[in-house]
Amino acid sequence: MARTYIKCATCEAEIKVIASSRKEVNQKAAWYVSKGTVCPVCWKTEQDKKRAAELIVATEEAISEELPELQGSEKQIAWATTIRHKLLNNIQLAYENKAEKFYFAWSAIESLLGKDMLNQLDNEFASLGLNTFSERYNHKQEFLVQFLNSDRMLRALDSLQSKTSANWWIDNRDTRASALLVAEYNATEPTLDDTPTKIVADVKAEATVRPESPLTETVAEIHLAGHEVQVSFKEKVEDFRLLMHKLQFKWMHSYWGRSLSGNNGLPDDRIAEAGNAILNAGFIIRLFDPELRRRAIAAEFELEHTRWILRVTSGEYIGWFEIKWSREEDYYKVAKKLPRSRYSKPYVVVPPESFEEVLDFAQPLRHSLADCLTINQGSFFERILYLSRLVRLKTM
Repeated sequence: MARTYIKCATCEAEIKVIASSRKEVNQKAAWYVSKGTVCPVCWKTEQDKKRAAELIVATEEAISEELPELQGSEKQIAWATTIRHKLLNNIQLAYENKAEKFYFAWSAIESLLGKDMLNQLDNEFASLGLNTFSERYNHKQEFLVQFLNSDRMLRALDSLQSKTSANWWIDNRDTRASALLVAEYNATEPTLDDTPTKIVADVKAEATVRPESPLTETVAEIHLAGHEVQVSFKEKVEDFRLLMHKLQFKWMHSYWGRSLSGNNGLPDDRIAEAGNAILNAGFIIRLFDPELRRRAIAAEFELEHTRWILRVTSGEYIGWFEIKWSREEDYYKVAKKLPRSRYSKPYVVVPPESFEEVLDFAQPLRHSLADCLTINQGSFFERILYLSRLVRLKTM
């Protein structure tokens, strides 16, 4: 057994360090020094100062929040005040975690409610017929915001804040704040307005927009999952199917989906555009994001650019231009008139030496150029169009 001594970082008193070998004890001593290790006396002094500072903050915030005075001995009250402050602060942080972004982080929700309550909510969702992961996830996000601010939950929080026994806070010092809140929630008498089923119904009603004369009562629920816009519509209606194909959605066994790329514009624009088109076609829509819902109603979105001239990055025609257009348009004959153009299903490709002709072709038709187009015409000239983002030509 080897030993050595280091000096306390505060009072320079000697601190004994013990390890199994000389090498290990030297390494351990060096690590303690680098961390500013202090002796037991100084450590206790620091802890006393820390607790005193915490008590001051906890007392000031208790007065500011108008929390009731705690009952017990002087030392019990001092300790319980800091415990109450820590537990209530953990709950408050969970509430405020992403409030300005409308949704709560799921980890904060789980930390606040605990697994038992989440399992209870899952049963409620199942009773409403929400069976798929995407259906439950999208409803959970919106539902939990309402649930945490429901009258019953706020009454439970008020009941927790109103506890005045210092002993009670000390006894529950190691209990998770979420467990304390859930216990209070379960002990609080429910009303008809704050049952999970009623809250879900209210959330869905708020997010639903009806046309003047709906073709059906089935709702088209729209949301974004990763890079895919999804539309859930649980009825076979031919007009709706044709509309989905027109909007470039595909049937994905349980919903209509459209995967987006950079050329499709911003996802929010595509969601608002789809919502507006579905609504104008006479179908009821549901959008949980209030801003996207407003934009869908007001038709506030940038139209999608469907005509593109891209640089081919692989295959037989690498380095050539690829001229693309939407399925509703047909520029095959016009594009094929470009010098040395060829048909590469389903679009037309043009060699880089036809750069000037491609520009002339693009401008009147408002095509969009993208994707780092590099044109090299040997000893004559070299043109490089570097587009770090999608650049649109709007000259006419």
